[in-house]
Amino acid sequence: MGCSVGVMVTASHNPGEDNGMKLVDGNGNMLETSWERIAEEIVNAPTSPSSLTMEGDGGNSALRPQTLLEVMVRLIEEEGLNIESSSFQTNSSSFTPQVVLGMDTRPHSPSILRSIQDCVNSLGGECIIQNCPVTTPMLHTFVTYVNESNNSIEELDQRYIQEMVQNYCDFVQLAQINDDEESSKSDARGTIGVFVDCAHGVGFPILSQISSQINGNNHLTNHTQFEFIPFNSHEDGELNLNCGADFVQKGQIPPENAISLFEETECENSLGCSFDGDADRIVFFQLTPTTNKNNQESQENESFRFNLIDGDQIMSLICQFLNQELEKLKLEIQTESDGNNDDFNPTSLNLVAIQTAYANGFLILFILLVLVWFGLVWGF
Repeated sequence: MGCSVGVMVTASHNPGEDNGMKLVDGNGNMLETSWERIAEEIVNAPTSPSSLTMEGDGGNSALRPQTLLEVMVRLIEEEGLNIESSSFQTNSSSFTPQVVLGMDTRPHSPSILRSIQDCVNSLGGECIIQNCPVTTPMLHTFVTYVNESNNSIEELDQRYIQEMVQNYCDFVQLAQINDDEESSKSDARGTIGVFVDCAHGVGFPILSQISSQINGNNHLTNHTQFEFIPFNSHEDGELNLNCGADFVQKGQIPPENAISLFEETECENSLGCSFDGDADRIVFFQLTPTTNKNNQESQENESFRFNLIDGDQIMSLICQFLNQELEKLKLEIQTESDGNNDDFNPTSLNLVAIQTAYANGFLILFILLVLVWFGLVWGF
């Protein structure tokens, strides 16, 4: 209680003609699953008693479903909410409920957004609408911004972009430190082109703003330079059609326009990745050139070997990186304490990888073959 929530109008990785929404709680997380029942009750409740006639009920109102108003009143009582005029009363103060709204690039999203706004206003709440369209991760972050004390709600999108740029710069500088420990500064590794499939969605205009501030910052590292090249714009194709994270992962094939970009690039090395339509899902892929001397007229997708790096593998690689940093921290603690700290034993620090039911069987093999060799402690 006492905080703003969010609604993102999007159907995610689904076709452009679909519609839907994602709900965000006050912490900026996905709405707790227990609230799904509440949402379903409200959505399915009839608006008036005229549609509630049930054969054989004998006029017994206990046998008929509740109207929307009755459902709302019951849920408010069950959740212990007290409504006074257009404000909600908490233990400390009264406030007007706020809902942060965002939408993707679907042509019908604006009308759905307006309907949500009308609904919130009719219940005495207020809507905060930023420069749309936005990505789903942006909407999640906006909710946390709004709920921070003494925080301005102006230009949340620009604050998000600046933080993303700064986070990237901080990470690259950390990687440079690690790189310097393993190779000389004269060991230049050229430029890695990162081709980002934006699924013809909202990720393209947002990533274009971020990449324009990142690309060309050669002072970030002395070894490897990264150049981000977004493609599959929201203006040059149909949302999620033959592209996007879901298409790439399920089909085990590159998105449209990827091969031609890999062929034309001047970067020494290249890596690809695909967002979905609202940019909250990502997979990486590699396209390695192949030689086919026997068939010079081979199809375009046969000129490259495709290798998918899915979410499980991405998280495993992150675990590997974190474990390496943890080992360095242990060494620093041991060096600084010089063995005189009896209250803390740095060797007791371990990184644990927990596999959930969502992970696939290949993750187990990946952890066993790769991560265990780096001293990663893992379990279920």
